[in-house]
Amino acid sequence: MLKEIHKLPGLNGQCKLAASRRQLRMYGRKIGTGLLMAIIGFLAASGNASAQAVAQIGTGNLIPADALYSPFYRFSNTSTTANAKSNILITEAEMMAAGIPAGATITQLVFNKTNAGNFVSDIPSFEMLVANSNKTTLSATTTWANILSTHTSVFSAAPYNLPNAAGWVNYSITPFVYTGGSFEIATTHDRGGIASTGDGFKWEYSAGQTGPTYVIAATGNTTNTSVLSASVAAYYHRPNVRIVYTPNIACSGTPSAGVASSSATTICPNSTFTLSLSGTTAATGIDIQWQSSATGAAGTFSNVPGATSTYYDATQAATTYYRARVTCNGANEAFSNTVQVISPVLVPTSSFTIDKNSPASATNFQSFAAAINSLSCGIAGTVTFNVVANSGPYTGRVVIPVIQGASASNRVIFNGNGNTLTNDGVASADRSTVTLNEADYITINDFNIVASNTTYGWGVHLMGDADNNQITNNTITIASTSTTTSNTAAIVASGSATSVTTAGGADNTLISGNTTIGGYNTILFIGGSAIADLGMNNTISDNIVQDYYETGIDLTGQNGAVVSGNNISRPTRTSTTTHHGIEISGTNTRGLLIEKNRIHNTFDAMLTSTSTAYGISVTSNDAPSTEPNLIVNNLIYNMNSSGTIYGFYNSGSDNVKYYHNTVSLDETNASTSSATYGFYNTTTATGLEIVNNIFSVTRGGTGNRRALYFNSTGASATTFTESNNVLYVNSATGSNAIAYVNPTTYTTLNDWQGAGYGNGSVDSNPQFANIANNNYQPTNAAVDNIGTDVGITEDITDAARDAAQPDAGAIEFEVLSCSGAPNAGTASSSVATVCIGTDFELLTAGFTIALGVDIQWQSSATGAAGTFTNIAGATGPSVTISQLGSTFYRAMATCNGSNPAYSNIVEVQSPALIPATTFTVNKNAPVSSTSFQSLSAAVNAISCGISGPIIINITPGSGPYTEQVVFPEIYGTSATNTIVVNGGGNTLEFAATVTGERAVLYLAGADYVTIDNLMINASAGTYGYGIQLINGSDYITISNNTITSDLTATSSNFAGIVASGSLSGAVTDGVNANNILITGNTIIGGYYGITLNGDGATGMATNNHVVNNTIRDFYLYGVYLDDQESALVSGNDIHRTNRTVTSTFYGVYLSGAASKNNLVEKNRIHDTQTANQASTSLQAGIWFTGADATASEPNMAVNNIIYNINGAGIIYGLYNTGSDYASYYHNSVSLNDVASTSTAVTYGFYQTTTATGLEIKNNIFSITRGGTGTKRAIYFKTLI
Repeated sequence: MLKEIHKLPGLNGQCKLAASRRQLRMYGRKIGTGLLMAIIGFLAASGNASAQAVAQIGTGNLIPADALYSPFYRFSNTSTTANAKSNILITEAEMMAAGIPAGATITQLVFNKTNAGNFVSDIPSFEMLVANSNKTTLSATTTWANILSTHTSVFSAAPYNLPNAAGWVNYSITPFVYTGGSFEIATTHDRGGIASTGDGFKWEYSAGQTGPTYVIAATGNTTNTSVLSASVAAYYHRPNVRIVYTPNIACSGTPSAGVASSSATTICPNSTFTLSLSGTTAATGIDIQWQSSATGAAGTFSNVPGATSTYYDATQAATTYYRARVTCNGANEAFSNTVQVISPVLVPTSSFTIDKNSPASATNFQSFAAAINSLSCGIAGTVTFNVVANSGPYTGRVVIPVIQGASASNRVIFNGNGNTLTNDGVASADRSTVTLNEADYITINDFNIVASNTTYGWGVHLMGDADNNQITNNTITIASTSTTTSNTAAIVASGSATSVTTAGGADNTLISGNTTIGGYNTILFIGGSAIADLGMNNTISDNIVQDYYETGIDLTGQNGAVVSGNNISRPTRTSTTTHHGIEISGTNTRGLLIEKNRIHNTFDAMLTSTSTAYGISVTSNDAPSTEPNLIVNNLIYNMNSSGTIYGFYNSGSDNVKYYHNTVSLDETNASTSSATYGFYNTTTATGLEIVNNIFSVTRGGTGNRRALYFNSTGASATTFTESNNVLYVNSATGSNAIAYVNPTTYTTLNDWQGAGYGNGSVDSNPQFANIANNNYQPTNAAVDNIGTDVGITEDITDAARDAAQPDAGAIEFEVLSCSGAPNAGTASSSVATVCIGTDFELLTAGFTIALGVDIQWQSSATGAAGTFTNIAGATGPSVTISQLGSTFYRAMATCNGSNPAYSNIVEVQSPALIPATTFTVNKNAPVSSTSFQSLSAAVNAISCGISGPIIINITPGSGPYTEQVVFPEIYGTSATNTIVVNGGGNTLEFAATVTGERAVLYLAGADYVTIDNLMINASAGTYGYGIQLINGSDYITISNNTITSDLTATSSNFAGIVASGSLSGAVTDGVNANNILITGNTIIGGYYGITLNGDGATGMATNNHVVNNTIRDFYLYGVYLDDQESALVSGNDIHRTNRTVTSTFYGVYLSGAASKNNLVEKNRIHDTQTANQASTSLQAGIWFTGADATASEPNMAVNNIIYNINGAGIIYGLYNTGSDYASYYHNSVSLNDVASTSTAVTYGFYQTTTATGLEIKNNIFSITRGGTGTKRAIYFKTLI
């Protein structure tokens, strides 16, 4: 019987099925007529031994890592190789040793394909050619034309396909007479762009027969002149081949039975091995019949059905003896020797120990490898390995293969008892500490699993089709902080030993009770994209997932997965990127239940990070309406990034149901300009339901806040149901709105409901019981019982829900009517000491939660025994306030307005404001109340506020000062109470290596500060801004400084002075500078010299002045202005005289659709490419783009001198693109580089894109530039 098998190294050559069980389930349905006929042909040929014999050339069982060139080359299912040609040599000595006589007629050639796979449809052609030969080695200079001249075509098929299943592939050839000597087999095929299934084709081979002696080949777009060589050693192995032939003589008398042998002396039950017979009489009339005996060599032998060939692939259930009976014309029988093949008994229900410190015995193993090897032939009951407590650590990979006999009732259990398994996976393919290599029904319990390598590290890997496994109660630690996606993870279910994105087939897995620490992504289940290849019914429950780099739990290509009760956070991770708590992807992903998870504290150690944070993201999952994905009873809170935050993010995913979740984006002390969304949808989706949720969005800062946001165009583009939600959006700053459906913003709940949405939704503050202690139970009766029944019977705590009137949010709660005096609870403050004017939080816990109970905060400035008065607007269990001095607070609780009760009293102190003072900074002098050793220390001394003007004198010659200085918002600053830093010519330097901390000196919300006479060096780090203004810093003077940034870098990481809306972007919108004076400075290097950014038409930056500065040797932009009103750029000297690494040059650049009333005057712009005159980059003196001023407030360029513009590229003196009402008066533009040989064009004034209200008056345009390029004084590309 023909066995389609894949032989793998193991116990004395034991065999394992080639295809994964998932593949076999599919292939069993797909074999088809072609493979069936091939099998029948082979059986007929090998069974008719009276006419034919079989000899095998190559008896090894090696499997290539990738592919072999012969007989049929296919590297992988994604390979683009169009065709291949090959030739192999079987020497005369090998033919003689195989018993093939001269004159034999060869009728079939058979090769062993060890893996499943063929082409998705027939390919254009395949041909096989053979030749008798006297060669002892092949030549690596052979061409296909040489092959055609010496070989005979014996098999040709057009079209053609291989059988899909693994096993011996038979080619019935045109009978060919072997005349003696060597024998050659050549093949050629044309793939025609047809893709293959599975992996590449892996043909079995034997060691030692390599190219070019035995194999030569050519791949790609080969022709008859292509040379067949042997350049890739891994692919140039000669495949094993069985030759079916008819001898040229008839038998007579008693034949020689020959010598019987087995490919394995010990084999696991039901695994495949090969019986072979050598030295048998080769003649017509010979019959071979294999016989077996279960009772020994002297026992009774009986015929093995179908075993009538020289080679027979057999299986057995127990130890068996074999021999071959050989007859001539049915008589004169002879018998071969007897071969015993041993099959060990399966391991019954047993318990063993693993203890490396105790002797090995029948019940104890000193290593995991020894324990696993003891099961290599399979089990007949549940087998438990108990690792003796404190016997570890155990070092090295633990790899568990398929255990035959494992089942739901016969599990293999490893109880770790807290022992450590550690692996330093130096090699990429050895990165996992524990690998279940397609193993099923394995339990890994109570280990401390450590991946200790600093580059690679996976804790547990479920490889390929590993099903029904349990990973429970382990602590998994990943040492590496690598930021390469596939390098690190805690638990991975995938199809590759080195990639977390290659689809695997893990089904019915339980991941529960584990604590995972670290990894790029932590827990990943990666199924296939087709419905049949989805991972099935995997459960990830009750795990603590901590300190990953990007994603806590990642599900791709899953069906019926449950992710429940996990606690997901990043409390101590200090290097990170975009955050995903739970990420779901895969077009056909369906039937998921994501419930009762807590996702929180995602940036605790990186509060200034501007990385985007996603609580749960669902991307491109088009689940059917009958199998929706459910997002239920999850709690998302304290997503404390300074970047954009999404509670839920739905991107083009159909039929997702968001029920009973609580999303609290309530970091009220945030000062970010980034947006905040409770629920966000982008790209068209259908069948969304957002019901019974709480979205509380009160994050601080100037960014947009939305409870709901639908970004696909028009309400009809995405179909959704939104009802019975709490939609609470509130903050003192920024833009607040309940919802947005492109292109309409719905500011209030009335607006939203008036548009037909929000049935049953409310906009009340849920008044969470105690945010500081992570108690997100609502206490506001206005949000009680507002839900509708959607079939969810429990809340996040497993408490039963009220089916008739369930509560919105993750926590079911009840508010009863109050009576008598309520309990006001225990009051506390988020701070004990706070600067005047700085927000902090008061909260009370343990108060009576009942209808009619109101909480009113009170304060007293005269002490705990003083008079307390109500704080206006300070109601509810938690409030955010500020104070003007040390104050005492208490919470008053009333029941229906009477029976007041009071909490304890909390004191919050505020330091006194600093009066008018002159401070000294001198790192070489002792510290005193007015003398500091760093500028940061001086700033810290006044950070809680001032009541008079402050002067900080840095002692001349006392530097350099190596520090990053941050001026925060300082209470009390004003036009009279200013802060002046006199730098004394000292150097202030800082080498920035973090993208969100680029500047040497920050003005972060500070007003009325002067920075004078410093030497600021920002050139030594990965990033470098000299000074950055952020968070609304106004009335700043930056004067008489020398600011140096990088002189060779070509990235936008470097700049001199920046006012922008991002810590990691020099030209990001944001109203971060008004009434700024930048004067008398020398700014050297950087991508930008100076950037000033507003925030669109509603957020124009105003009255910023850049006056009398030298701005030189920047990479691209001298002065960059965006969204400016009434800016003045005057008297600056702007040039690139010394810069050798250059690009496009913009002297002054103005943009912003609403920019108006800006004046660019009296600037000298020159020497744009003096040190790099061969550069062909564009050069422009003054560039206005899309800046549409008004007739009454035009933008003006006046009295500027532009000269010595000396590169080889296009030159624009003045450039206007689509900018209305721009006035160009009294400018001198000298483009007179007569020595130039450039072919580029030259323009004095250039206008493109429609604009109105332009005036070009009283200017001089002198253009005598050399070279052959076009020259124009004035050029209007677009008619005005």
